[in-house]
Amino acid sequence: MRYSIYLVVIFFIASCTKDNFIDTGKPISEHKTTMLEYFKTDSYNWDSTLLVIKRADLSGLFEGKDVDNPQITFFGLTNHSIRRWMIDPPEEGGVAVRPAYNKVSEIPVDVCEKLILSHVLKGRLMSSEIPYGKEMYDTETYKTYYDGGMEITLMAGNKVWIGLIPSEYEGIPDAGYERLSLVKQGLYQLDKVNVASKNIKTNTGVVHSLEYAYNSVKLTDDIK
Repeated sequence: MRYSIYLVVIFFIASCTKDNFIDTGKPISEHKTTMLEYFKTDSYNWDSTLLVIKRADLSGLFEGKDVDNPQITFFGLTNHSIRRWMIDPPEEGGVAVRPAYNKVSEIPVDVCEKLILSHVLKGRLMSSEIPYGKEMYDTETYKTYYDGGMEITLMAGNKVWIGLIPSEYEGIPDAGYERLSLVKQGLYQLDKVNVASKNIKTNTGVVHSLEYAYNSVKLTDDIK
């Protein structure tokens, strides 16, 4: 009987730690260095991002050397998003609208600059400062829209909606984890992007790392 109880306890613990685990996107630690130096410590996620920043001549912005922007918020597009965008150009009428890029050095400098600045907000914005929002559906217009939250203007001039969206848990609305999401009005639809890991603090600002599935340009204006 005693062994049966032990097995039940072990099974219960294993079930909780595996099946019921939800990644809330909390950062592992605070980084006592510049944002640029932090990127250098995690090549798996940021090495291509670093190359694009350097090609755009924006290293000083991430090092806190821009006197007008000593602190920034970076909605971090990772290597995985950048590489997917580079090698898989969109098509119109079955024809690619731009060439595929095999190396960051092939991307035009002005495109690199706009790509990065489209994901940078002036000042440090922590998730605790962001209002709650909610995805809504208008039954008259048959359109999805977002209530609450806030609108922000990024350094490239693109405007996006941002909000903390609580999820459902076991059928109870708003009882689950809180997902930080950004939304931009696309040509035919709303483009929603989720933050995978939020509040990664550095000496020169904060990083909210975007999900790997992000295609790098959903939040931008006029980048293909």
